[in-house]
This record gives sequence, C-alpha cells and structure tokens, in this order.
Amino acid sequence: MSDYLQFETNLEAGIVTTLLGAGIKAEVSRDLTQLGASNVQVSLQYMGAREDSRKLHKNYQEYDLHQAQIEILVVTYRDNFGDHHRLLGQVRSLMLNHKQPFGKDWYHVYDIKPLNTNQLNDEETNTDQTTLAYEISFQLNFANLE
Repeated sequence: MSDYLQFETNLEAGIVTTLLGAGIKAEVSRDLTQLGASNVQVSLQYMGAREDSRKLHKNYQEYDLHQAQIEILVVTYRDNFGDHHRLLGQVRSLMLNHKQPFGKDWYHVYDIKPLNTNQLNDEETNTDQTTLAYEISFQLNFANLE
C-alpha cells in the first residue's frame, strides 16, 4: 500500500508540524490523550474526488483532484485571559493559501477555503473551544503512486 494515499495522515501531520514550528502546541486529534493548558487539535475528513478531474494513468481514467475538510479545534483555559483570540489569529494566519501549511510536497494544495467556526464555552472545564473549518482542494501526482 502506498503511504501517498493516506490523505488523513499526511495532511494532518503537515499542519501539526507547521503549528509546532510556530510555537503552537498541536496534535492530531485522534492522537490526543489529555487536554493541555492550551491545545490545538487537527483532524481531516476526506470529501472525495472532484467529478471533473479524471486523467489517464496506466490506460485508466483516474481522479487526480480531491477535496477534504480540515477541522482545527483551539482550546484554551479561561485563566489565560486573551490567549484564545490570539491563538485563533495565529492559526488563521498559518492556514492562508500562500503559507501552504501541509509540510512535505505530498500533494499540490491549490485552495484552502475558510468555512465556518463553532464556539463552545465549557463551564465545567473552564475552557473556551473554537473549531475552525477549512475546505481544501488538492491534486495527486500519479508519479508518487509508483
């Protein structure tokens, strides 16, 4: 099996590496074992291939353009007043198209589209939690499948 087709692993890890490089504590959400004082969790949901994106590869029509939704959960404790909005701004800055926050050149990511945010103020844990959603469009390089 080709590691290249593990979209979730590759794209999530690339974003986490970018966030860590900017000094932001981050993890892939399925790897999270404990909520830290300030934490960012990253998850990807594959949304499928684009219908208009078939190319010839080894005498077969293969889809090369794909889409996914990235969710980035930002969690901060209220004791650290002001950290939540600052952290949201830092994450948004790193998710701009020209920053290409996906690490390795696994895929050509040609669009990072901000979608919506969902907020939760959890009184029980005294945290602010915001989920930032992005839709990404990326292209496969069939040479990496060999």
